[in-house]
Amino acid sequence: MVIDKEIKKRVAMDWQSAFPQLSLYAQDKLYKIVGLIIVGMELIKLPKTEEYRPHFVMYSLGGNRLGNNLKACLSGPIMLKEYYSKKGLQFSINYGKHGSIFNEVVDCVKEQTLISFEGDILLKKLLAILDEYSKIPPLSAGLNSYLQASLHVAKLKIALYVGIAEAQSILEQINQRN
Repeated sequence: MVIDKEIKKRVAMDWQSAFPQLSLYAQDKLYKIVGLIIVGMELIKLPKTEEYRPHFVMYSLGGNRLGNNLKACLSGPIMLKEYYSKKGLQFSINYGKHGSIFNEVVDCVKEQTLISFEGDILLKKLLAILDEYSKIPPLSAGLNSYLQASLHVAKLKIALYVGIAEAQSILEQINQRN
């Protein structure tokens, strides 16, 4: 069965209604720009199924190894965190049956999202979230890994945007790595 475009559009509109602070970037991407960072949610379709999973995402607008344009910045998130049900299981939401569990999923998402999308979001809070994110698997497994290095580079760019004191602190953290 191929997912009907109208069903996907209705799913996206339901998520937009549940999180009006986020702008619909694409049918499966809801974002908010916070200074040098894009935060939001993505509804990632599962391969070979008619199901999707919501994820919290964070992208840096500071550029990466692919360049400084928007396409390059959105090529890979600096943070991708999945949401779980109250039983601790991954969501696998069938597009056709989306409406039957949507309210439960939204409750879990609001409870597990590390920031409120409402109002102003402080970049210092986003830096703290990235610090915590770096301490959980798989990032915590390789403290000197490429992923950790990429995360530190993104944090440094954010800190330079915020102010010198935060940047100096992150630069010291980077220098302590091997």
